[in-house]
Amino acid sequence: MRVKGVGVWVFMIWMIVLVPTTGEGADDDPFQLFEEEAKTTTASRRLQPTRESPVAVDVITAEEIEASGAVHLWDLLRFRVGMDVLDARSGVGGRAIVSVRGFPREYVNNMLVLVDGRSVYSAYSGGVDWEQLPVQIQDIERIEIIRGPNAALYGSNAGLGVINIITHRPEEENALAARADVGNQETVRSALSVQSRFQEAFPFRLSYSYQSENFFVTPSGRWREDSLRSNKVNFRGGWHPAGAEMDLFLGGSWDEMTVPRSREGEFRTGFGMWRFSKQVASDASLEIMTAYTAQNAGVYPDLAQVDYAQFDLEALYRQGWGGGLFETTWGGNYRHSAASSLEVFLEKPPQRSRLLRGFVHQTAKPLYSVILVGALSYEDSNTSGWQPAYQLAALWTPVEHHTLRISYALAPTLPDLYERGVMQIPSPAAHIVGNPSLRPERLHSYEAGYRGTFFLGRLEFESNLFYMKIDDVSASFVEDPTAMPVIISFGNRNRAAARGVETKFVYWLTPATSTYVNYTFERIEDRLDDVVITTATPRHKVNLGGTVYLGSGFSAGMHAGYKSGYTTAPANRSLIESFPAYWRLDARLAYRPIRSVEVALAGQNLLSPRHREYIDFDGLEVPRTYYGEVSVRF
Repeated sequence: MRVKGVGVWVFMIWMIVLVPTTGEGADDDPFQLFEEEAKTTTASRRLQPTRESPVAVDVITAEEIEASGAVHLWDLLRFRVGMDVLDARSGVGGRAIVSVRGFPREYVNNMLVLVDGRSVYSAYSGGVDWEQLPVQIQDIERIEIIRGPNAALYGSNAGLGVINIITHRPEEENALAARADVGNQETVRSALSVQSRFQEAFPFRLSYSYQSENFFVTPSGRWREDSLRSNKVNFRGGWHPAGAEMDLFLGGSWDEMTVPRSREGEFRTGFGMWRFSKQVASDASLEIMTAYTAQNAGVYPDLAQVDYAQFDLEALYRQGWGGGLFETTWGGNYRHSAASSLEVFLEKPPQRSRLLRGFVHQTAKPLYSVILVGALSYEDSNTSGWQPAYQLAALWTPVEHHTLRISYALAPTLPDLYERGVMQIPSPAAHIVGNPSLRPERLHSYEAGYRGTFFLGRLEFESNLFYMKIDDVSASFVEDPTAMPVIISFGNRNRAAARGVETKFVYWLTPATSTYVNYTFERIEDRLDDVVITTATPRHKVNLGGTVYLGSGFSAGMHAGYKSGYTTAPANRSLIESFPAYWRLDARLAYRPIRSVEVALAGQNLLSPRHREYIDFDGLEVPRTYYGEVSVRF
């Protein structure tokens, strides 16, 4: 496996170096792209160059998304530095585990995920159901990944990092795009998007996608149900009067799938969001957002049905002063979450979480080459009381295009409603009992980093050293192993520490041809020597690949990833299993005969017929998949 992966990379380097790069894939001014500096909005809640970010940030662009050949949303994150992504087919509805800087588990409760700034983190389960997210790959403009705590800006449960998925803004001209895919595993996918406008001042984008997957064959030759029927629809419209912007977001996801042990699952999600922003002065702006999300999950015939709803209201104000030497962002938000289930909470009333938060973020530039950043947040919840979060950072640019950064942050992670209130009885052999006295986890992070560009921006290099300490780690445990039925509960019995290094290189040969390599090392220790914590994160992760324009309308992309061995377990720890190191290879070959038409062949997990990434009770593994795609744009 390892030799195959290295051989593929050597072949990719050969293609990039020797294949001519003239033609439609090359820009008339090839240096213009390299001189443009990447920007981010998630790091400080305002648009800024990535070199001024007080945290480590990675941006996935629309061009990278289109060339990736990714089938699922989480596949876009798989080969990025510092990421842990597992195909978790035994997860009830989620089908994936995604984490930043380690600690991957069935529900990653200390990583925040946003879609256009709207939180999709569930206060009920303490994580994100990736398959049910009502967002479609063809709608995504870019993804911003914050590695490290940003709770001072986004609140609790943003300790390991923040992922912000940002969709395309509708443009003025009319446009129509359609795509159809067919592949193995009886896979069928289709997508359609329409862009137009009402009158002259209300552009909108409406999109729909359908995906169907059917079966899987185990190593023993047995057929297992691994079906998925997914429908997603999204609407985004905007009205932009002079000096103001109003955007409306609506969407939903309807999914049916088989889940562990051949049970049927039905999952429904719907949301609406309204956002208003106005430039109140030349150096000041106001933004208001309100959102509502409703979810229903049912697993049949013998497990739970859960209803979950979340309401968010947020306002923030940005002010620049002192001739650009100071930038201040302050605001607050209110969130109300409620979960109800007869099977999970038995006769208990709906479990509720109410949270009120205020925050301030300050940037100062005392010298041309120095930036100081401070942020403070206080939030009050009915489950955990008052919780502070703060962040301090200093950036120094001794030479243009080269920046050094040091930072410290404190971030709390609140216990979820399931851990606090569950009274589920999944079987006569085990009872799961919630703990309403669970304390929040508290993560302290220390970090030093460097970011630089060379050769007129063609080569990007970044490296970060980090140390994280987590107090009051929450985990499930068996109260009395000799009792029948076994009683499983939750407690803050542990303390963990993680230290690691992240390094990445990106080299642009032309605007259409690039190659990258990144490496992440992380070592985790804990007070109880819990293997589920200390060995769940691979110590070594290597990703490499690139995209290349081959000429005459052809382009190709390859992405290879290596993980060293690790351990996984479901949330209730009913089974713990170790997995050996493995390589994974994804690739895509595309042909564009004319500008509006593209034909592509793509595949995932190409190095082996199947391999396991996560524990599964039915013997399901990640299969080798391949498909053909046709897309048309007008």
